[in-house]
Amino acid sequence: MDASKLKSVAQKIKFISEEIRKNLGGGFNETIYQNALAIELRRNIDYLKEVNIEIFYKGESIGVDRPDFILTKIDSFCKPILLELKVTNKITDDHRMQLKSYCISLPKNNNPLLNGFAGGILLAFPNCDIEGTPKIKIFVVDAKFNVLIDEQKEEERLIEEQKVKEKGCKKTK
Repeated sequence: MDASKLKSVAQKIKFISEEIRKNLGGGFNETIYQNALAIELRRNIDYLKEVNIEIFYKGESIGVDRPDFILTKIDSFCKPILLELKVTNKITDDHRMQLKSYCISLPKNNNPLLNGFAGGILLAFPNCDIEGTPKIKIFVVDAKFNVLIDEQKEEERLIEEQKVKEKGCKKTK
C-alpha cells in the first residue's frame, strides 16, 4: 500500500515541480527552486524544510544534516517522506547515495514527526532552458531503499534501445 501511495505522491510532486519549471524556467540554483516549491507545498501539503536530522554511525549520533524537505502530510497520507532537490540534467549515483544516507538515518531519529518513515524522493530540475531540454526527473525509494521509480535509468535504457534499433537499421540497408 505504501509503495503505490509513495509513487502517487512522487507524481504529484513532479507535477507541481513541472509547473514551477514552466513559470521560472531554467538556470537558477537549488535554493530558488526550493523556495518556489515551498510556496506550492504550503497550499495543501504539510512539510518541514531543511530540518536537522541526526546522522548515525554504529548506533551513535555523529552529527546532523539537513534534507531539503520532509513531507509530513499529503492528503490522507501521514507518513514522513524525504524530498531532496537537485539542479542537474542527470541523476547520478552520488545523488542517489545522498538520499540513501538520509533514508538510513531518518528512522533512527527520535522526533515524533518522523515516525513511520515511508521513503524518499529525489527531484532533479534540469539546469538549462533550451528547446528540447531534459525534463524534471524523479527517483523514488521506499523506507528500505527499494527503488520504486528511477526515471534517469529508464531514460538511459530507452536511449540505449534506440541506438540498438538504429544500428540494426543501418546493417539491413
